[in-house]
Amino acid sequence: MNPRCKLGLLLTLDLLFLLLLLLFMVYFGLSHVFLLGLGILLLLLSLYDCRTGRLSSVTALLFGLPEVSDNGKLNWLPILLSLVLVFYSAPILKQHGLVNTAQRWAMQSGLFQRLALWSAAIAGLVIAAAVTLAGLERRK
Repeated sequence: MNPRCKLGLLLTLDLLFLLLLLLFMVYFGLSHVFLLGLGILLLLLSLYDCRTGRLSSVTALLFGLPEVSDNGKLNWLPILLSLVLVFYSAPILKQHGLVNTAQRWAMQSGLFQRLALWSAAIAGLVIAAAVTLAGLERRK
């Protein structure tokens, strides 16, 4: 399997898994806990990669991408996006506690199917864009 197909498959499976996990957590009113945990995990991984560059090197080696010694302006982007997740979900956790009962009630009383349908449609667009951009980046 060529590296472009492997990268596209990894992106697709990763985003689908995250969508399913988020939908599962939304159904039980725990989406803010999931987003907070994901934000903290991604923040720690981003800080580690900015400090050492090991995760980027392993990814480049795994998919046959050119080694980039310094991304310059893009180094702050993963850190900023993970901080957005943390700052978005932390106040919700403080306000609602571990379980958001209003969200749980709404999802379990019939709104989940509509949310899942729209989420799947939007996730399909995001996956298509990510795979296309990864393929275009690989060709350069």
